Amino acid sequence: MTPPSGPTHRTPDSVSTEVKPSRGGSRAELDGVPAARDATSGVPLSHVELVAVRARDPGALGRLFGCYFDRVYGLVYRLVGERGAAEDLTQEVFLKVYRAAHQLDPVRDPGPWLTAIAYNACRDFWRSSAYRMRARSGSIEADPALAARLQRLLRQRRRGARLRPRTCSGAAYLL
Repeated sequence: MTPPSGPTHRTPDSVSTEVKPSRGGSRAELDGVPAARDATSGVPLSHVELVAVRARDPGALGRLFGCYFDRVYGLVYRLVGERGAAEDLTQEVFLKVYRAAHQLDPVRDPGPWLTAIAYNACRDFWRSSAYRMRARSGSIEADPALAARLQRLLRQRRRGARLRPRTCSGAAYLL
C-alpha cells in the first residue's frame, strides 16, 4: 500500500476556512493597528469614540470599560493571584484611565496603554505595605495541619497541661 500523497491534516468542519473582509472604518484599522472591539457586540471602537474617551465623555468611557474590563481584570488577576486584590486593582486601573484620558492617542489601539497602566498598578501594589503585610501574615485556616496542631494544643491547655514551662532565671534576660 502506498501512503497518500499530500497533507494528511484535515480541518474540522466546525472551523471556517473562508477569509472574511475587514469591516474597516476606524482609523486605527486603516493604519494596520487592530482596533478595540466591544465585548458585547464585536464592533470596534471608532476613532470618533476614542476622541470622545479622550474628552472624558461618559458614554464613550462606558464603552471602553465594557470593551476592556475582562482583559484588564484577567491580566491583573494573573499577576496578583487574589480575586479581591484583582478587583480593587482593576477599579484603580480604570480610575487612572479616567484621570489620564487626555493622554490617550485616538489613532492607536488603547489596549497596550491599558496594559501598561495595569502592570504599573500591580507594581505599585507589590511595593505597598499592604501587599507585604498580606504576604507576611498568612491565614491559619489556610494550613489544615497547622490548624489541627493549634486545636490540639488548645485542648491540652484546657485540660491543664502547660504549653511551655517558664523556668528562666533573671540572668538569662541580661544576655
